[in-house]
Amino acid sequence: MHRPAAPLGSHDVKRTIYPARPTLRAMGAFGLAALAVVAVACNKAKPDTSPVPQLMPRVSITSVKGDVESQLMAAIYARVMENAGVRVTRIDPVSMDRAAYYKALQDGQFQMIPEFSHDLLSFLLDGTPTDSTPITIDSLAPVTTQAPVLTPTTTTTPATTVPTTDTSGAGSTTTQATTTTTAATTTTAGSTTTTTTPPTNANSLTAQIVAINSTLPNTLISYAATLADHRPEIACSPAAIKAVARYQLYTLSNLASLAPQMRLGVTAAYKTNKNAGLPALLRLYAPEFKSVDTIETAAMGAAIDAGTVDCVAVDSFDPLIATKNLRIILDDKYMDAANAAIVLMASTVNLPEVTAALDKVTTALSTEKLARMLNEINANGTNIAVVANAFADNL
Repeated sequence: MHRPAAPLGSHDVKRTIYPARPTLRAMGAFGLAALAVVAVACNKAKPDTSPVPQLMPRVSITSVKGDVESQLMAAIYARVMENAGVRVTRIDPVSMDRAAYYKALQDGQFQMIPEFSHDLLSFLLDGTPTDSTPITIDSLAPVTTQAPVLTPTTTTTPATTVPTTDTSGAGSTTTQATTTTTAATTTTAGSTTTTTTPPTNANSLTAQIVAINSTLPNTLISYAATLADHRPEIACSPAAIKAVARYQLYTLSNLASLAPQMRLGVTAAYKTNKNAGLPALLRLYAPEFKSVDTIETAAMGAAIDAGTVDCVAVDSFDPLIATKNLRIILDDKYMDAANAAIVLMASTVNLPEVTAALDKVTTALSTEKLARMLNEINANGTNIAVVANAFADNL
């Protein structure tokens, strides 16, 4: 039989009540404190190993007031160091002579100032005038006029045929003799070979730097000797260089071999300067010039333009070098004392970061480049910092 459905509410419905789950809010301050303790414990287990930034050294640099060469060099050094990350303090140029700023450097008023090697060494030796050389050329043997060196050239050691006599009567025998030369350079030009011994006298820049640093107190050091040299030089015109293009013309030894084709212009002072003028040039290199004319410094440009001279003896920083595009001829036998641009600085800043920056200037700055920059400042009125930055930013 079909049983009728029971009416609603005829029996009880059972309900299951679940306990409430704890929430973050229910954990309250106690739970958050526990999490913080765990985080601190993790941090202690893994110490911070990230590198601590190191400050670059700071260098204070100055120059001599009224000395464009000193101010330009200081601006170049400052910019190069800044480009390397060194912190630089530029101090206004000082109105001091060499003795005064030498003492100020020792006293810590600044840490770096530009110098010139021979001028500084003469000051340190306190008795050698700055317009003379540490040694005389009397100790250097004169040489003979060399044969021109062709471009390009190769360095060879030719075999020498030496005839010998057979005393037994069997005739003559020709043997190949080997010539050995110690610490010498041999260049071959045609059939003529000339051997010269490298100079090792006190006029060289290397000897000067050694002497300077041996004389300075431990608190100071000279550094960054450049190729920029301030002294009397012989420079040749583009036309003269073109006329002898098949030969090398970079050193005074080269010039000596080409001298019969060359007309030299010199001042009256250079013509009589026994230590660093024409007498020394003739004694050490023995050139036989086509002519040697005495010309006033102001008239040398016109003489070059007129073609009446091929080479001239001028100050290495003379604007003529830049305006006439002259090539300075290297004094390869150190007839005159080197006088290179260097840095005089406190030993406290003799640091790798500083010296690495200064080294960029050492090989990049030549006499011609410095002469052109000085001409840009003196003749065209360009700001020193603008000229210095243009050079330094392209190293």
